[in-house]
Amino acid sequence: MSGMMSGSGNADRDRREVNRRSVLYGLGASLGSVALTALLADEQQQKPEPGPLAPKQGHFPAQAKHCIFL
Repeated sequence: MSGMMSGSGNADRDRREVNRRSVLYGLGASLGSVALTALLADEQQQKPEPGPLAPKQGHFPAQAKHCIFL
């Protein structure tokens, strides 16, 4: 039975050390992704821009009263 490893010996090596630096790093990454999600959501809620072929306003008001179509 000497070939079998005890579970307690591996637990010490597998355990991640939690310190202030790792907590702040994880918190910063989380807040950054939340902020990015909020910015992208606001961008999609805005009115979409018209395409390049959409009709545009003229520079001057129209003066024609009548038009003859041929």
